[in-house]
Amino acid sequence: QVNSNALHFALGATKKQNNCATILILILYNLETLQTAFLVETLQKRQKTLSGPVILEPLSFDGTVPKLVLNPSTWTKVVSIIFLDSPAGTGFSYAKTAQASQSSDFLASDQAYEFIRKWLHDHPEYKSNPFYVGGISYGGIPVPILTQLISNGNEDGIEPRIDLKGYILGNPITKVSEILNYRVPFAYGMGLISDELYESLKVSCKGEYEIIDPSNPVCSKNMQAYNEASNHIYAIFM
Repeated sequence: QVNSNALHFALGATKKQNNCATILILILYNLETLQTAFLVETLQKRQKTLSGPVILEPLSFDGTVPKLVLNPSTWTKVVSIIFLDSPAGTGFSYAKTAQASQSSDFLASDQAYEFIRKWLHDHPEYKSNPFYVGGISYGGIPVPILTQLISNGNEDGIEPRIDLKGYILGNPITKVSEILNYRVPFAYGMGLISDELYESLKVSCKGEYEIIDPSNPVCSKNMQAYNEASNHIYAIFM
C-alpha cells in the first residue's frame, strides 16, 4: 500500500542465503503488460533467457493444457527478484481513487521508492543485501529517476538504507522524440524505403518525423508513404 495505490509484486527468491544474495527490483512501467508475466510468458519468446523462475511446457501450443515447470536458466539462481507492477494501473496494481490513478515518470518513481522502503521494513532479512534497479524499454526513463531517489535518500540518511549498487536496463528508451526521429534513417538503412522517398523525406521534413508541421503538405505526404511502407513491421523493431 503506497498512499492511495495498491502496488502488486511477486518475489522470486534465490536459494542463496538471504543475507548475501543480490536483490533486483524489476519494473516494466507498462500499463499494457503484467510485470509478473515475466515469471512466465515472455520467457517463451526469448528461449528461456529472461529472468522468471518458471516456464510453460510445451513451449508451442499443441492443443493440451500447458504445465508450469522450473526455468533452468532463471536469474533467481543467483539473485532474488522483486517483480513489481508499476505504476498503479499496471498488471494487478490499482489506484483507490481517481486522483491516485493519475501518474507520471517522477510520481511513479516516488511511489516505487516508497514501496522499496516499506518492503525492506517488512522483510528486514534483506536490508543489508546488494540492491539493483532494473527495467526494459520505457523503463529507460523512470529507472534512472528511481535509482537517483534511492541514492539521494541514502545520502540524506533515510531509513532503511538501501545498499544500492546500480541499475540494469535492456533496450531502453531515453528521449522518445529522438528515438522516433531515428526510425526513418533506420528504415532507409535497412532497405525498407527507397532512395527517392528517403531523400524527399530529408528535404521536406528537415529531420523532424514525429511532430509534423500541418502547413507542410509535402512532408505529410512523404510521411504517409513512409507509414504505408513500414506499417507491416512491428514498431518495437523500428
